[in-house]
Amino acid sequence: KLVAVSHDMVAHRIAARSSTLRRPSDVRQLCTIGAGTAYGFLHRLAVLGNGGVVVASPAPERTPACIDRHRVSHLAMAPFALQRLLNVLPPGSVPPPSLRQIEIGGAILNGHLYEIARQRLCENIVSQYGATEAGPVAGATLRSLQGHPGAVGYVYSGVEVQAVDVDDNPL
Repeated sequence: KLVAVSHDMVAHRIAARSSTLRRPSDVRQLCTIGAGTAYGFLHRLAVLGNGGVVVASPAPERTPACIDRHRVSHLAMAPFALQRLLNVLPPGSVPPPSLRQIEIGGAILNGHLYEIARQRLCENIVSQYGATEAGPVAGATLRSLQGHPGAVGYVYSGVEVQAVDVDDNPL
């Protein structure tokens, strides 16, 4: 779908997300979510704007070698892409030494997949929640959300969230 956004809107969305999920300037990110989506586009802009490196996303079976070769420090992907990555990891592989964070967006990561990813890839896994129309809304480490089933994160600074009924009356 097409959603019109201004430069100011893009800058605000990146700043809101960055205020909570800070990344160092030496980030080397591989984002498997397409650059033609709001999520993928904002990720790439945020990394480049902060002086980081964006690594092109290879075919799933080549991702482990790409992470090692390019010293990828951050992955951004949907749960189904994480599952595909875990499926192609060689048996007995250890977490890549460069990988410091995995960010999950597009859907909630189930507990089983979370545990496998923590053991085989990286302990620091972050949930990101948003919408094309609204941009990033909430996020947090999955560790901080344990004990809160269905939680996707804490609302970012500068973002207003309101629950309404079917007639748009605030609840």
